[in-house]
Amino acid sequence: MKLAIQLILIFALVVGVGFLFKSSGVFVAFHTPTPVTSGVQPTPINRIMTVAAGDDLSGFPGSIELPLPASATIIKQYQATTPTGTVQVTKMLESSKSLDENISYFRNLFKDPKLGWKLISEIGPTTTPNHAALFASSAGGIMTVNLNYTPTAKKTVIDLSFVINK
Repeated sequence: MKLAIQLILIFALVVGVGFLFKSSGVFVAFHTPTPVTSGVQPTPINRIMTVAAGDDLSGFPGSIELPLPASATIIKQYQATTPTGTVQVTKMLESSKSLDENISYFRNLFKDPKLGWKLISEIGPTTTPNHAALFASSAGGIMTVNLNYTPTAKKTVIDLSFVINK
């Protein structure tokens, strides 16, 4: 009787440990993946290029005027292209001006009819302290301006992202 109970306990222990290993993913290495059926193409990868801060981005609005604030310094630039040809160009700036001063600067730019922008929407610091966003459109695409103010550093980081219409 004692031997039967010991055998049952050993069996239960082996089954329990096996269940724990299986549910924890240890046996994943022994799993054979399902082969890809022929004719199915893998998803193409987006191409992202980092551009030196002093260089011009080829996709940033050239025919559309967007003067950058004199108080701002470009700290990073990126240009991404999807396999379908959509281009997103991003400039990250750092400004010594306050959040409100930078919001006013971009709001005035987007409302100036000579520059060709139309202000679509604005999310202000009244709903999100130290953060604001403006969205504008032009004949060439959509511009998103995200502004984040850091009170301790007394700087505003401005993220300009432009998606070009095809």
